[in-house]
Amino acid sequence: MVTSPKTPTKKRTPRIPSAEIAVLSDIHSNLQALQAVLAECKRRKINRFFCLGDIVGYGANPMECLKIIRSLKCPTVIGNHDYYVATGRVDFDVSPLARVGLQHSEQMLTKNAKKWLIELPQVVHTDGVTLVHASLAEPLEWHYIMDLEEAVACLNVCTTPICFYGHTHLQKVYVKNGGPKPKMIEENKFQFDRDGACLVNPGSVGQPRGEDPRAHFAILHPESLTVEFLRIEYDAQAAAAAILDAGLPPFLAQRLLIGR
Repeated sequence: MVTSPKTPTKKRTPRIPSAEIAVLSDIHSNLQALQAVLAECKRRKINRFFCLGDIVGYGANPMECLKIIRSLKCPTVIGNHDYYVATGRVDFDVSPLARVGLQHSEQMLTKNAKKWLIELPQVVHTDGVTLVHASLAEPLEWHYIMDLEEAVACLNVCTTPICFYGHTHLQKVYVKNGGPKPKMIEENKFQFDRDGACLVNPGSVGQPRGEDPRAHFAILHPESLTVEFLRIEYDAQAAAAAILDAGLPPFLAQRLLIGR
């Protein structure tokens, strides 16, 4: 009996982790923004990620965004919208607009997806930095850190030079009183002191604020302890159209176009 030769199987080249890590937060079901950020990371040869939570809520594509984040197998912490959707328990002060987005996400997610969300940690320590969604002092209270006074409680319990946080959707750095300040080494890129304590917000990928509608994120180089803040264009019109097609309130679409 004649047997045909076996087709040689291609050996998979093991992925070499990139030196830099992209820090993503507050994606909020915005598939177009997430895809644009990942494309920029691929262009820069970045294949490591941190996710600071709020993958779902507000936008049209929660399941698609969650699948992408899960596929990255990256350190991820739970955000308040993730918590609300996974548990069905929503705080009394959540706005009506946010509630509609939460209901949409809850309908779109599978039981398995909700289970994955609720099992996410509140805080992660990795690569010499700390990750949390909102307040490091009280992670599940969802405090908004909007000024140095509000940042003090987190800075006082921070045990790493940098704590990355999200929730406010604004790129920001807070430095512990009397501690060393980060050094600007080029525009939007800073080097941090290993003896310091700073809070760093990369901004929001999918619900940017500050009247800049671009997708916001940051890139960390753990060895040099540098952080670069980025803002990139994406197809916000398509993301807005998807929100309208999903039957969500028009303002949730409009705000993507004005970054508010």
